[in-house]
Amino acid sequence: MENNVEDRQRLFSDSAQDAKAENQPRITAKGVKTNFHIKIAEYVFSLDENESVRAHVEEHGGKKFAKAIENRIFR
Repeated sequence: MENNVEDRQRLFSDSAQDAKAENQPRITAKGVKTNFHIKIAEYVFSLDENESVRAHVEEHGGKKFAKAIENRIFR
């Protein structure tokens, strides 16, 4: 998240009310936030110590883990 500032800003975008209160433009996600969750899952699980998890992510991408990422972030 530190390396992808724009993605982070879009994923954790301001509410319209917060942006107005801070006198700043609202930054919103372009597209579905699920795409960001998939990117995070692919990165995180590609480093997993379990070889079968890494293989699954390499073969199928992070879509299977996207919901888990979303739940963890917004918990």
